[in-house]
Amino acid sequence: MGEQEQIVSLDYTAFIRLVSGEFPIVHLVNAAKQEIADIAEAARKALLDSDEEDEEEIARLEAMDDGFFETGKVQEARPEEEEVEYDSDGNVIEKPPDPYADLMMDYPDDYNEVNAIKFLEICKVHFDGSMNADGKGEDDMEDILEEEWDIFKENVKEAVEKDPELPKGFELLHKVFSQLNW
Repeated sequence: MGEQEQIVSLDYTAFIRLVSGEFPIVHLVNAAKQEIADIAEAARKALLDSDEEDEEEIARLEAMDDGFFETGKVQEARPEEEEVEYDSDGNVIEKPPDPYADLMMDYPDDYNEVNAIKFLEICKVHFDGSMNADGKGEDDMEDILEEEWDIFKENVKEAVEKDPELPKGFELLHKVFSQLNW
């Protein structure tokens, strides 16, 4: 990597994790962001928990609440009713489970970041095709990933010529991945 200037901020390790992962790129990016938020929340809670005065105050306030007004309790949400479809005979049509139901598939608000993710999605499709082409498989995966990295660097150079703002999107992704040591 040191022999040429890098066009966008993306490490080889992050590239490998994204294109070789089993989930869509946007989900992996969102999962990484969620992991960072979870780490920050855990650190915040640890900081709060270390303050013994706060714990004593919380215990005192909880002792005062006898539950009459249920001020500190949240009502459980009613379960959502599923839409049911019927065939012409009145039988319930069984829907296959959605494989993406639990995935975080919302694209970010930043236009450049969306473009960087979409560019990586194209790389992932190409990688998946390379893994299945000509009987290549797990044994050749490292070689294929190195080839895909080289192709990525060539293609991103062309993409940046067409869209000079694209590196800003990759910089946003790089900030996320560097926090997780990808």
